[in-house]
Amino acid sequence: MDVLGGATRLDLAGLELTDSDLRTLRPSIVNLTALSSLSLSGNELTSVPEAIGSLTALTALSLSDNQLTWVGTAIGNLTALTFLDLSSNRLSLVPDAIGNLTALTRFSLSGNKLSSVPETIGNLTALNALSLSGNRLGSVPETIGNLTALRALSLYGNQLTSLPEAIGNLTALTSLDVSKNQLTAVPEAIGNLTALTTLSLYGNRLTVFPEAVGNLTALTSLDVSDNQLTSVPEAIGNLTALTRLWLWGNQLTVVPEAMGNLSALTELWLNGNQLTSLPEAIGNLSALTKLWLNGNQLTVLPEAMGSLSALTSLDVSDNQLTVVPEAIRTLTALTELELSGNQLNDTAKELDSADTEAEHH
Repeated sequence: MDVLGGATRLDLAGLELTDSDLRTLRPSIVNLTALSSLSLSGNELTSVPEAIGSLTALTALSLSDNQLTWVGTAIGNLTALTFLDLSSNRLSLVPDAIGNLTALTRFSLSGNKLSSVPETIGNLTALNALSLSGNRLGSVPETIGNLTALRALSLYGNQLTSLPEAIGNLTALTSLDVSKNQLTAVPEAIGNLTALTTLSLYGNRLTVFPEAVGNLTALTSLDVSDNQLTSVPEAIGNLTALTRLWLWGNQLTVVPEAMGNLSALTELWLNGNQLTSLPEAIGNLSALTKLWLNGNQLTVLPEAMGSLSALTSLDVSDNQLTVVPEAIRTLTALTELELSGNQLNDTAKELDSADTEAEHH
């Protein structure tokens, strides 16, 4: 059909013009009133054609990977949309009319140049997935708390210095990513998000571990690495469903005994801290397969580590160890042991050498 040119697929309901080098759309697109799905991803469009606002049957619209700098108010006419992808463009603002799209369940604005999002985003109460990652957001409107059907929210890679208290209303959330921002604290209301299974806070400026995280007992993955934490509260021991825990790149000098409650944990990153010792309770982590302790100030390892029978990989390099517990030799599942950068005596060096040789066979 010549009205659009370059179409790779056209039928009564769907049109795909992905990667077709389009810079503009012909006005005759308004004739395709039956279209329910339109993909214009990977082109060279600089604005959303106003004519698209006439395609009121659309339920899915993808405009990702273009060069969009402008979205007009006509997009607000597409009230049947359930899927809208505007990611990887050059948008610096989004019109208030976006709040008309109340049927949306999935919406991505990631990888743009947004410094704010309109308050009307709070009208999109059917949303279950929202990505605002990779923008320049300094704040998020309180109206985000209206999105109570939301299950996944990504705010990764912005310039957020705080999160609104209203985030505590998002009790259906199972995944929240606010990593790579400038947060110095998170609201206590985060403790209301008891359905969360994945929480990422890495790469912020947190100095205090959020106590409220101890309420999130459904968590299986928690990342608070690359912050400025000096301690971890005993409440971490409540997170008994955790399988992966990232605490690397902080300023921790101790970890609490309660860490020993995390019996489902399979991977634990404690590298790049200032730990001088570990609690004996670490020996309770019977499911642990990988443990990173490198780049600390450990002078001794607890004998209880000999109980970590599932451990396959252990890195204690770049510490201040002079001896390694005999119990380490009983870890028959261990295939990787890194001891370099310590002050080991000859016996410990033999253990390191034997392990290195084993790795090469």
